[in-house]
Amino acid sequence: MTANFVESKRQEFINALVGVRPRERFKVVVVDVRSLKLLNRVLKLSEILEHDVARIEKIENNRKDDPSIEALYFLTPSKQSVDTLIADFGGASSAQPRGPGGQPGGRPNRPKYRAAHVFFTSELPDQLLARVKKSGITQHMKALKELCI
Repeated sequence: MTANFVESKRQEFINALVGVRPRERFKVVVVDVRSLKLLNRVLKLSEILEHDVARIEKIENNRKDDPSIEALYFLTPSKQSVDTLIADFGGASSAQPRGPGGQPGGRPNRPKYRAAHVFFTSELPDQLLARVKKSGITQHMKALKELCI
C-alpha cells in the first residue's frame, strides 16, 4: 500500500472513532477477523484506545453483555458478521438457535450493547442490507455506513 493510500484509510478509521460520541463517553469497538487485519495495518492499538475506546472485542468470540455502553462495529460485509450483529441486538436471524415451536432461542429483545454504530469495510450487498432491515435491530442502530477500505 502506498503512503497516501494508507494515510487516507487511517483517517477514515479515525473519523469513525471520533464521530461516535456516546453520552457515557466510552465505547466498545467490535471487529471481525478481516476488519481487524485492516485496522492493524493503519492504526496502532494505542491510537485506537486514545479515542475513548474501553476495549476491542472480536465479534467471533463469546462476548459478555454490556448494555450500559455503545458499540462501534468495524465489519466485513459477510453473512456471518451480519448474523452475529443481528444476534447481538436480539433480532431474528437464521444463525440463532431455535427453541420450542421454532421460535428464536437466545436473548430476544435483549441487546448486548446500548446501541450500535456500524461501519462496513466495503459495500454491503443488498441481500445483507435487507437481512439487517428485516431483523428488527435498526431501532438499536445509530449509524450504518460503508467505508470502502
